[in-house]
Amino acid sequence: MEIFAIVAVLLTVIAFIVWRYRKARTPSEDSSEIIQPPPVDQNVSEEEGFFRAAQRVADQALNEEIDAANAHSDEIEPLRQRATIAFKRLEESGVADAATDILGEIWHWPSWMKQDGWTMPVALPEFEGGDLDSLDGGYKKRQWYRWQRGETRYTLVFEPRHNHFPADDEYAQLKVIQDDKLMADFNLSQKLSEEYDRWHALGLDAFTPGQWMVELNELAAEIEAANRARRRQQDQEFYANRASRINLD
Repeated sequence: MEIFAIVAVLLTVIAFIVWRYRKARTPSEDSSEIIQPPPVDQNVSEEEGFFRAAQRVADQALNEEIDAANAHSDEIEPLRQRATIAFKRLEESGVADAATDILGEIWHWPSWMKQDGWTMPVALPEFEGGDLDSLDGGYKKRQWYRWQRGETRYTLVFEPRHNHFPADDEYAQLKVIQDDKLMADFNLSQKLSEEYDRWHALGLDAFTPGQWMVELNELAAEIEAANRARRRQQDQEFYANRASRINLD
């Protein structure tokens, strides 16, 4: 009887020791949060293992970067589309071209006004303008032009952008101001390879719709009509003078 009791005690002790051993080897509830190292491939050298481990880290970082970039793009795309849609409407309505056409036409007016006998092709009451300053002390100067149209005062401010590297194009900003309010801020470009190329609008940084859009288009049309009339008169005078010196009798 005593032998059976001793055996029972021994079995109990052994069972307890086994239970404690298994419990010590069982992962805790939080072990899922710990990143376990990948199983060791016995066929791979230690050096190759380092390369593969580094590659796994790099791949994970790249995937995280791609996910972050996609999320960022999704966030800003609606904001980017607002400027794209607004500029497209300004292109389709002719306002973007009108702004740059007016700029090209009145570019030299402040200096030409100082010449005797020169008159504006289109009357712009209270017209004035000139240089604001130069960019980096160079020849690229900020320009401003102002005139009155009805009860509204308009101002164009031209601001060149400095190219920090060789480029085929020059870039600038053109601000359209109605009274004291900024109505549009156009991104401009101009081909360096074309000596007489005018500035062209290629984007938009600010925009508020208003009557200024109509009046810019009207002014651009008036300037073009005046230029057509001037060219017609010049052609008539030129060919009339030539014809007067030709005798077919």
